[in-house]
Amino acid sequence: MDGKFALSDEIEYIRDPSIKLAGLDYKDLSREYPSIHARFTGRTLTVIAIRTDDTDLIEDMFSRLNEAVPLNAAEKRNAFGGPVSKIIRVLVNTDFFTKQLKVSTKRYRHHDLACKLLYLEAQGGPSETKKVRLDAFVKLYAKKRLVKKAEALNEEVSSILGKMNHVFKEKDPLLIAGHGRGLLFTI
Repeated sequence: MDGKFALSDEIEYIRDPSIKLAGLDYKDLSREYPSIHARFTGRTLTVIAIRTDDTDLIEDMFSRLNEAVPLNAAEKRNAFGGPVSKIIRVLVNTDFFTKQLKVSTKRYRHHDLACKLLYLEAQGGPSETKKVRLDAFVKLYAKKRLVKKAEALNEEVSSILGKMNHVFKEKDPLLIAGHGRGLLFTI
């Protein structure tokens, strides 16, 4: 906008290829082609600033934005809000998830497992952990603001994970999960 950037020599205005925009800067475009200039200025660009020192997060976001990779279920679920989403974010930072579990943290795999553990505790035992059920579980606790019930689930799951910390070693191969290789449980 300050005239330091000009349009490329290879630019072609698709609506009318006879219009030559090559080499024009913002002010020139305004003077010579006000209707095209208005199309530029009439657009609202959404800009989101993310500040982090996490190189993996930066690289992952860059790749996903450039490759148009959609969010997976756990990533979407994280945005639902409510007490279960908050508890999941706390659980994934416990020693069990950060030290014992040998599962990639990419694409929120830890979050998915934490959600499943909370869900299974809420169900009182084995149950189907399909996306639709997990989503409904997180949404229900958010909609009904079941904070105390979610905290009780967190206490139970945290207690179990604390006991598991004493049983399994760091990055324990028995806790490898994914792609049908889960030896203790499948996520």
